[in-house]
Amino acid sequence: MADVFESMAVCVGSLPAPRRTSKLAAFGAEDWAALSSMAEELGVLPLLYSRLKEMGAQARVPSGVLQRSRQAQIECLGANTRVLHDLESIFSTLAAQGLGCIVLKGAHLVSHAYESMAQRRLGADLDLLLRREDIAPAISTLASLGYETAEGMDGAKDVTLINQTGRLPVELHWTIELPGQGIIVDLDGLRERAISFQIGGIVAAGLSLEDLVLHLCLEATYHHGNWFQMGFRPLCDLAALLGRQRNAIQWTELSNRASAWGAASLVHMALWLTHAWAMADTPEPILKALEPPGFNPAVLGMARDLILLQGRTSDQHLPWILARMRAPMPLSEKAKIAWRSRRGVRQMAALLHKHGATAMRLLRAGGEVATEADRINTLVDLKQRMEAHCAPARRRDSPASP
Repeated sequence: MADVFESMAVCVGSLPAPRRTSKLAAFGAEDWAALSSMAEELGVLPLLYSRLKEMGAQARVPSGVLQRSRQAQIECLGANTRVLHDLESIFSTLAAQGLGCIVLKGAHLVSHAYESMAQRRLGADLDLLLRREDIAPAISTLASLGYETAEGMDGAKDVTLINQTGRLPVELHWTIELPGQGIIVDLDGLRERAISFQIGGIVAAGLSLEDLVLHLCLEATYHHGNWFQMGFRPLCDLAALLGRQRNAIQWTELSNRASAWGAASLVHMALWLTHAWAMADTPEPILKALEPPGFNPAVLGMARDLILLQGRTSDQHLPWILARMRAPMPLSEKAKIAWRSRRGVRQMAALLHKHGATAMRLLRAGGEVATEADRINTLVDLKQRMEAHCAPARRRDSPASP
């Protein structure tokens, strides 16, 4: 599995095509099937199709695999077109009321990191950054488009709005990191450095290139205090961004800002992983400047295992929720899971209400819940090992440290 993962990482990375092609020389039909299945599981199948075309590898790829990845790209483009329509109406509605916002990733990321909107889905919701005092007016303003606050979906850094007419959910953020994680983001600086971008006829504001890299590094590694929770795609986003914007990024400024945020070791880890997996080129002096004392490359194996175990784990995945609640852990941890899985709980309740004992019997008979519980126990153990491994560097990162 490690060979398949590393081959896939190289394939979807941003290194020049000739440097990626050698990884595919000995691929057989089973290898291609495994690679495409993993790309689909990790959410990067549309990108894989583009990268294979860049490498001129279509003739060596089984027709079924090629068609599968091409179809994923077609579906990606269609979904993104609908998202842009929603984004345009939301932006114009907020702007009419003088409510400025910054797009977090999504359309901004795609416009700067990818050659086409067909390569990366814009997401399951729209993430916008506003000033804290503008959140309540924004909620009132977006009510004109049919949005309402989702019950129980206001957290420590954002509030979620849902729409009964089929529009995508909107998350209004007033910060990008949860309090208490040891990461101090300069929000005023984020807004001052914001840049305008255009995609699909929409002109909007997004993070500066350096801030976008830092944001992706945090999401890729320690998202809300949870190691590699977001899976593989943030690393793909990071590699794609570095591939297109490497010469435009102010690397010294990025390094200094990572240290000021208390995130130097996390930024180093994300950049180092894309470098170690041959996904992107990062300037060696920057890697050295960010490298924490005593850095152990063993983190590479733990990161790979965490990414593969989590896949695209979704809070809306029924067996995942059931298994988490049944796995042996303190009641306080189960309470956290119930809170974080609140979207999925609604779907779970609806499913069980509709199908009752039949649904539960099928789940148990298929062994999904038991399998998920085993996987989650392994995942918890890996995350504890990662936490222990990285804790000293994280303590040194803290701006409050002497």
